[in-house]
Amino acid sequence: HPELAAPEDDELLSVPRLASAVDRGDLLVAETEAGPVGFALLGVLGDDAHLCELDVVPEAAGRGIGRALIARSAELAAARGHGRLVLTTFRDVPFNAPFYARIGFREVRGDSAGPALDAILRAEAEAGFPADARCAMALGLDGAGAGHRDPGEEEHP
Repeated sequence: HPELAAPEDDELLSVPRLASAVDRGDLLVAETEAGPVGFALLGVLGDDAHLCELDVVPEAAGRGIGRALIARSAELAAARGHGRLVLTTFRDVPFNAPFYARIGFREVRGDSAGPALDAILRAEAEAGFPADARCAMALGLDGAGAGHRDPGEEEHP
């Protein structure tokens, strides 16, 4: 979806929001000897932890950095008492929904997604993201492991 890659003013990644996330411990940064190579930005949606953003620089792709950021995000969310780590993403981009599915996230819809995730999907559609290409996903953190599925979650290969 190259049409969505144009830089714009983005409240999600604004300096005040990122500074606040640092203060709360919600911004995780992956670094190598060359410097920062990725980050995860966490938030809260109701009872769930929300992976608001996950980015890894293309030069560092395929080295497990995204998986490590998600693993640490899940540990932090579980320690804070959240039962799930949720996100929205593209269904058809290989390093989006298929990547998350390989590490235990499952697509959620309807009641399993909840009103907050549904609202994010609606807002994304209003902002120009193709609604049929987006989905909500969840990773269970309740001790059932990464393979845990809530009722209503769809299995993805």
